[in-house]
Amino acid sequence: MSKQHIAIVNSDTTLLMLLQELFTEAGYEVAIYLTRHDPYKHLCETQPAGIVLDVGVGVSASGWPLLKLLKFNPQTTHIPILVTTVDPTFVTEKISMLQQQGYDILELPSSFEELQARLERLLTLHES
Repeated sequence: MSKQHIAIVNSDTTLLMLLQELFTEAGYEVAIYLTRHDPYKHLCETQPAGIVLDVGVGVSASGWPLLKLLKFNPQTTHIPILVTTVDPTFVTEKISMLQQQGYDILELPSSFEELQARLERLLTLHES
């Protein structure tokens, strides 16, 4: 079985490197992107099987506009996205809307096992 290509987008370089290592060890091909480096074009070009996207804190956080761009682009709307955030207010206010649009939301902090399980569930649902 070939490795699934996933993308991780976050504003924290250290966390990106850690997640890249953990997901690589779990059998994924992983591309990491800093949110502030505008990964939108790369995500459109590479078409990952799934994306773990940290939206940041508050609706003006840098991951939120990226999520909207990916949602409304016909080239990327099919890519399953696991939305992560440390902002409990965001989760409370946006969870229903995001779930209706097919996203899974994971409030951080969380274990790697939970993150991996949620991503695998999204990828499996997308394959069916």
